[in-house]
Amino acid sequence: MKLYLTGKPCSQQRHCYYVEASSASFIVDCGYQRCYPHDELPHLTSEQIRSARYLFLTHSHENQSGALRHLFASGFTGQVVMTAETAQQLPIPVDEPIILEGLSLPYVEAELPGGLRLIWGRSGHCCGSAWFRISDGEKSMLFSGDYYPAARIHATDAIKGIQADVAVLD
Repeated sequence: MKLYLTGKPCSQQRHCYYVEASSASFIVDCGYQRCYPHDELPHLTSEQIRSARYLFLTHSHENQSGALRHLFASGFTGQVVMTAETAQQLPIPVDEPIILEGLSLPYVEAELPGGLRLIWGRSGHCCGSAWFRISDGEKSMLFSGDYYPAARIHATDAIKGIQADVAVLD
């Protein structure tokens, strides 16, 4: 797996990661940052957008999902993977998303078409927020856009004990 940082990670700005895996390429989050005129979108190439089989959304906040309309307009034809709550909160509808709660339970591995395997859990940040462990059978990556292990309001499924070759946590 090869990871590309295409947003502004670790900054509460536009989060976006592109991953080339052995079985399928995918994007994690597609943040938009309105306070950067002419640089508010993730730095994804047209080829990356068109080749991505999946877009995993950790939650619906603009800095994680605000460039969704841009991805669709730029040729993204893959499936969006997210919780039901995140789908309800997005400003635009998504055709045929993969809803996590219909795919598997937290901590239960699910196989996606194209050879990717996914484990997910709730991240405690907001309604519908999630973390993902994505594997292509050779390597694995753990992603979370805002993780709160001791959240008081929103549910959290602990990532303690989840193993991955690379972790991208906020």
